[in-house]
Amino acid sequence: MFSSLFKNDLSYVIDVNSKIVYLKLKGEVATSSIIKIHKKVIKEDKFERSYNWIIDIRRSKQLFAHNKLDSLVIFFKKNANIFQNAKMAIIVGSPKQFKTIDSLINLFEIRNINIFIKNVKDKQLAYSWVLENTKE
Repeated sequence: MFSSLFKNDLSYVIDVNSKIVYLKLKGEVATSSIIKIHKKVIKEDKFERSYNWIIDIRRSKQLFAHNKLDSLVIFFKKNANIFQNAKMAIIVGSPKQFKTIDSLINLFEIRNINIFIKNVKDKQLAYSWVLENTKE
């Protein structure tokens, strides 16, 4: 297991046993910072292709502006081989966050990005969904 802190508002843990990256966002987080933390995680020695992700945004004041979602979509499209068939459970805390993530899910579908994303309300639901049907 490995953990790190990035700019005090983004932290992550890579769990090699369950093949899950747990990413936690706090405060106001720019889209560019989210992309940077994903790049940092995928460069880690312990990270492997198609790891599943749990992203907790409950304590973030502003996840991404709707007009900035395209930069996230472009990043995931360019790195499709790394994230292909991965599950990404995003823990939301407000209707606004739910709506933003729903927009991201729709963009992934439109652009044929093969990452399975789901809005969930708590960490337990996130883990159970991510681990469901996960192949060893």
